[in-house]
Amino acid sequence: MIDWRRPVFGKLSRRGRVSAMSAAGSEFPDYSASDWLLLWLAIGESKEIRGKTVFVKQIFVIAEEVIPQILQKFNFYSHHFGPYSKEFETALQQLVRMGMIDERMETDVEGLFSTNARHDYTLLPKGEARAVELLKGVPSSIKEKLVQHKRLLSRMGYIGLLSYVYNTYPTFTMNSELELA
Repeated sequence: MIDWRRPVFGKLSRRGRVSAMSAAGSEFPDYSASDWLLLWLAIGESKEIRGKTVFVKQIFVIAEEVIPQILQKFNFYSHHFGPYSKEFETALQQLVRMGMIDERMETDVEGLFSTNARHDYTLLPKGEARAVELLKGVPSSIKEKLVQHKRLLSRMGYIGLLSYVYNTYPTFTMNSELELA
């Protein structure tokens, strides 16, 4: 059994993160918060994200560990379930209204809360077309890091991802309603 209290990726130093310049020397694209959500849904094998909390935590982790420019777009802060972002919520709802992302509510889901409901997200054709264009601007080395992170973060599941975030980034859990050990 994996001990989720230990960082899976190893928290990277600022020097270990992807710089704003790609290996070819061109500037990394300045994507909006909405663009990052579309790109994240499109990257890798899994084209679905199960749960809003999972979605925001995955974006937080890639911002902290792969592409620090994302932090400027989302302005994460400590909230009820760890790091959260009003910009994330705004961008997500805008993409749903624009018909780029499908938001489905799944009921009777086992979880930590009495509501037993979860919102799942997938790209719709319009969002997929935009994501394909966005992916063209991402250098292949960064794309591969994103694919690897998405694969690992998705395999953690809800509790594993929360445990990873809570143990790796404790300053973002100060206002949390959860106590994960």
